[in-house]
Amino acid sequence: MNAAHLHLITTHAPATMVVIGAMAVIIALVRKSDELHRCALILFAAAAIVSVIAYLTGEPAAEHLKTAVRVLPADEMDRHSEIAAIALGFIVFQGSFALVALLVWRKKPLGKRIALTTLVLSLASGVLLARTAQLGADIRHPELRSALSVQQR
Repeated sequence: MNAAHLHLITTHAPATMVVIGAMAVIIALVRKSDELHRCALILFAAAAIVSVIAYLTGEPAAEHLKTAVRVLPADEMDRHSEIAAIALGFIVFQGSFALVALLVWRKKPLGKRIALTTLVLSLASGVLLARTAQLGADIRHPELRSALSVQQR
């Protein structure tokens, strides 16, 4: 397994975890389930940890691709890297918020305000992770770029 493989494996997990966590928060709000909300918070904290791993494997993956492929779109790699740093900041903030909420409210119900804040953070993180993923796909899948530009016309 090389750096590019490790990067691809770790980049898919946080986005999936954030989507599942957001759905769990919505269901927890509807059902008034504090336990499900706590599970979602644990999932967000885990997503933050995996996101750090994904981010740290990005540069080695880029170096691997530069030697393996030789011709890579540098501007697309730069855009992917820039949005990845922003997404990392958001998801680490979200994961930190989740851990603090779990610790501070460990003996009492989390409440609707914490659930709504968690949901907003997960939606923001999800959007940023999706954009990061799209820009990452553009690096190695030029057919996606052309399909997207046709749709935007």
